[in-house]
Amino acid sequence: RLSTVRAGMYIGRFEDAFGTPLLIRVSKDGARIEKTFAGPEYFVQAIQDTAGTVHLMAVTSCSEGFQPSFSWPEGALGPGGRGIILSKSVMKDFSGAAERIYNIGGTANTYLYDVSYGANPGGYKTYVAGVNDACNFRVGADAPLLKFAVAEKTPRTFSDPDVVALRANAVINTYAETAPGVGVGDALGTDPSFQVGVDRIRVRALPGSALVPVRR
Repeated sequence: RLSTVRAGMYIGRFEDAFGTPLLIRVSKDGARIEKTFAGPEYFVQAIQDTAGTVHLMAVTSCSEGFQPSFSWPEGALGPGGRGIILSKSVMKDFSGAAERIYNIGGTANTYLYDVSYGANPGGYKTYVAGVNDACNFRVGADAPLLKFAVAEKTPRTFSDPDVVALRANAVINTYAETAPGVGVGDALGTDPSFQVGVDRIRVRALPGSALVPVRR
């Protein structure tokens, strides 16, 4: 199913592949619609515009045994690899990472992603990989996330020893990509409640039976 969809496609392809969305949310300005689908061992997030074009898709593995691979064209993210495997690859395996987005602290959703723009070789898509606390959120004991985050306005650089240690230990459970020519910020729109990857606060409030998908 995952191999049949990509960001930039019409939302109908996602609904054909994954069935009825588990959750639907409309942004405050009405410009974006988020649909969350549940698979047997994963979540799929699709953020679309009002015409039905998916501007961002994200897949989060909820099981160490669910290890789909995602790849990008050679040369898209620089040297050092052409793909990642969820629940297996660590963040340092995500080559070409140029920036980072994260939210950490308190009872809010926690996520940490590396982001890289694929330019022409990557179909002008932006690629994202990292960890989301909705499922199987793990980092190494020697690289605690709070130590990395630090409540500073200026994030630490990729060469910082704490960041190097964290990226060597943090197991990737989420992969995301944007539609061609669309950045992450544009894909999410102006509603600050929209994030990359499934929203833990929303899915944890559902009854357990809702998280068991209808097999198609």
